[in-house]
Amino acid sequence: SEASGKRKAFAEKKYFDIAPATENTFPGEEDTSYSVPVAATANAKCNTYDANGNIESNRWIDAGDVCTIEKVYKNGFVYVEYPSSSEASGKREAYAEMKYFTLSNPVNLDGNLEVYSGGAGTVSVSGWAYNAANTSQRVDVHFYLGDENGADGSLPLGAVTAENDRGDGTSTGYSETFQTSATGEYYVWVAIIDPSGENNNKWSRSENPVNITSVNNSEPEFIPGDANGDGEVTLRDVAAVRKFIMGEKEIDEKAADLNGDGEVNLRDVRIIRKIILGESVA
Repeated sequence: SEASGKRKAFAEKKYFDIAPATENTFPGEEDTSYSVPVAATANAKCNTYDANGNIESNRWIDAGDVCTIEKVYKNGFVYVEYPSSSEASGKREAYAEMKYFTLSNPVNLDGNLEVYSGGAGTVSVSGWAYNAANTSQRVDVHFYLGDENGADGSLPLGAVTAENDRGDGTSTGYSETFQTSATGEYYVWVAIIDPSGENNNKWSRSENPVNITSVNNSEPEFIPGDANGDGEVTLRDVAAVRKFIMGEKEIDEKAADLNGDGEVNLRDVRIIRKIILGESVA
């Protein structure tokens, strides 16, 4: 009876089957494996979408537009800032399909210093590092000594490329021993280098410090032939070695083993005598 074919009125709810409201889940779960925001270029003209996942009318992103991806979602969409002449700011934000964008050097650095130790003038390190946003890309790792609060730029250890086979199907490992003139206790600081050149390096440090000893302390110094350790080679050393052979006295065995055969015996006594007399012991 209505020209529109429809009419509105009140009625009892019990006579109707009402479909339950559906929750809008767009755009879904965020993909945190990407380091955002990140620059991206549209490789084709594409639609933009509103917060409900509907295509916006008279809105699009042109091919070649340089954009900024603010968020990445697991459903294949991104939240993107793109050029827009209709906005006073010259920019606008909306959702779009990620397949239409080429990311500029995507970077999401991750890694771990697994093993580290100090030695006589050395520091040994091993671990792994990679760019989660581009797993085929190898990354460089730089190492420094420092205190608990930061790296000391004047104490670099060296650098490696994380490309060793880790035995799990990935080639992201590293293992190296560096030489250093530093001594004492230091933390090992690690910088995974941003391959994009933007200097967004990922820093971390060893959980505990390493102890680096002097190279000179790795082998005690002694005077060859100075068996009794008094700083001179005299007949007293001859007597000391004889008593050692008889089991009556302790001596510096390294200083007394002059022929290097691993034993202290009468042959070494004869060499000590030659040293005292100034004769050749070659």
